[in-house]
Amino acid sequence: MLHSIWNPLLWQQYPRELVKALEITAQERAISPGMFNNIPGMDTSEDGAAEPATILDDEILALKRYFAHTRDPCYQLVNLFTYLGRDFYASPNIKQNLILTLFAGIEHMENRHLKRFIPVVMQPLMLQCPPDLHRTFLYDMLPFFLNFIVARLEKDWKSVAEKGSVMTEEDEGDGEDVSDEIVAERLLRDATRKVADLYGVIFQTPLPEKSSKDDIKNPTAPALTHQDLVVFLVSSDIGATFLKILLYLITVKDTTTSNKILKLCSKIAPILGHTPALQAWFGKDVLMKALEALHDGYLEACHVEAVALIAQIYITVRPTSRISYETMLNIPGMDVRALDDFETQLGQKSTLKEQTAVVKLFLNNIRGLAVSQWGKQKESFILNQTEKALLTKPAADSHASDVLENEHGDAGIGALFD
Repeated sequence: MLHSIWNPLLWQQYPRELVKALEITAQERAISPGMFNNIPGMDTSEDGAAEPATILDDEILALKRYFAHTRDPCYQLVNLFTYLGRDFYASPNIKQNLILTLFAGIEHMENRHLKRFIPVVMQPLMLQCPPDLHRTFLYDMLPFFLNFIVARLEKDWKSVAEKGSVMTEEDEGDGEDVSDEIVAERLLRDATRKVADLYGVIFQTPLPEKSSKDDIKNPTAPALTHQDLVVFLVSSDIGATFLKILLYLITVKDTTTSNKILKLCSKIAPILGHTPALQAWFGKDVLMKALEALHDGYLEACHVEAVALIAQIYITVRPTSRISYETMLNIPGMDVRALDDFETQLGQKSTLKEQTAVVKLFLNNIRGLAVSQWGKQKESFILNQTEKALLTKPAADSHASDVLENEHGDAGIGALFD
């Protein structure tokens, strides 16, 4: 019901003035990151709204307060239920009821609500679900959420780009200069970062033991904290959508998000990049996205992490697969001899720091331009081979066996966590 309230079709029969009840409240506007409680004429006590001038204004303000405050208690209630564990997840009809209540009309949810919905509702629903119920509970629920996230991110960021109003990280705006457009874009950035945070929690790893940096070439990959959840997400039918969102976040026009996801991919590459099913994803999809990030001037602040990710993917995937080699071979200006020399130099280095330096120097030499300057060139990033051809891969025989074990019966992703 809360989502459907924002459906504009429901408000067509009511006076236009009443639609003001759906507008963002002064308090919501003020607490958006980068905004401050000094907007002229705004009372920041309680609801942060000026006193109404008429009876109609009073009624509209009451509705705005209700809509602004009633959502969180509902979300918190679902959050608390998840900590009941199996008693909650195995309750009769609970899955069907949650799907109806959480996802009916979700396309009308605004980003100010989405940024709360993700950490308060979806994160605990996913993390607290017992592993043996992943396929009976999450399997039917997550497609609604993941497909919505894909559609929302693509639609809203495309709209921002088309308007030519993509902000810099410093362009927060304050005081009376805070426009509705800036507030809307900040809320989009907030929601996008919450999606990135969710992926960070899902792929969380235990804190490593203290040791000197760069003293081991390929340290033993740590287990993932939510191992069973990750195996389910990447091996089930929803894996394609789940991984598609992660790829999208690498080059989204928000440096905070991009940096976070680049670091995350660097962290999980040594853990998941050895599995046959995910070698193609890391060696082609992720590697190409990292190269695209290097060519994006807006993401210049993320170039260091992009180079580090390229190095991590290459040293992880290349020993057992040619996928990363073939992807690099399609960089404009690349030739086989240069790539072979690069691999020789890379193999002579014993630490990740040294290997990353080799990758950076190699990319500089190929383009004849420092990596930091790639994004300032006007031409677009075009591989020698079409992206469609490069990313085309054979369909898996099943949605799980290709990740859990390979065609020879060898241990797959599950064995990485033993």
